[in-house]
Amino acid sequence: MKKDDDLKQIKELLEIVAHKVDMMEISRTGQSASLHLMKDQQSVMNAKLDAIRKDLDEVKETLQNHTGSLMNIEATLEGYADAYKVNKGNIERLDERLSEVEDHLEIHPSDQLAIQR
Repeated sequence: MKKDDDLKQIKELLEIVAHKVDMMEISRTGQSASLHLMKDQQSVMNAKLDAIRKDLDEVKETLQNHTGSLMNIEATLEGYADAYKVNKGNIERLDERLSEVEDHLEIHPSDQLAIQR
C-alpha cells in the first residue's frame, strides 16, 4: 500500500511538473512570437530611419552649399556698409564746405537740392 501511495504521490507531482513545464513552454512560445514581431518592427523602423538619414544627408549637403554662399553675401554686405559709411562722411564734409561757399556768396539753393541728414 505504501508503494501505491508513494507511486500515486509521485504521479501527482509529475503531473504538476508536466503542467508547469507545458505552461512554461506556452509562455516561451508566446515570448518567442513577441520577440519575432519586435524584430520585424525594428527592421521596418531601421528602413525608415535609413530613408530619414539619407534625407538628412541631403539637407546637410544643401546647408553646407548655402552656408558658403551666405558667407559671401555677408562679406559683400559688410563691404557695402563700410563704403556707405565712408561715402556718408565724405558727403557730409562736402556739404559743409558747399554750405560755407553758398553762405559766403549768398546763394540760396532750393530745398530739393539740400542734403538730408
